[in-house]
Amino acid sequence: MLISEHVFATLDGDLRQYTRGVGTFVVKGRAQPVALYEVFASDSDASRDGKLRTRDAFDAMLAAFADDRVDEALALANDLRDACPDDGPANWWFLRLVKESATTDEGVPSSRGIVRLEEK
Repeated sequence: MLISEHVFATLDGDLRQYTRGVGTFVVKGRAQPVALYEVFASDSDASRDGKLRTRDAFDAMLAAFADDRVDEALALANDLRDACPDDGPANWWFLRLVKESATTDEGVPSSRGIVRLEEK
């Protein structure tokens, strides 16, 4: 389940421990970016444990993307997929970063870590 930063701020500590940031997005029909968080408390034990174990690496991948270090972010996303194969957001990021690395040019302005989603 994905939630906004506003909803994330209202969560209690017990539930918050089973969350992680998944990036900043501009969704179709909106102008302002929104930080999204995943709540994985109801995932299977294996998936939940994998996401807890790899949360720092996921954060590092997002930071690398925000700093326009796409190749580093892609390598981290690949490692995340290996560590937790059923991690939907890590798999989504891997595919997104493959696309980003194939289209990165010197003259293209930085996305500053914000992903524009053209579909709902």
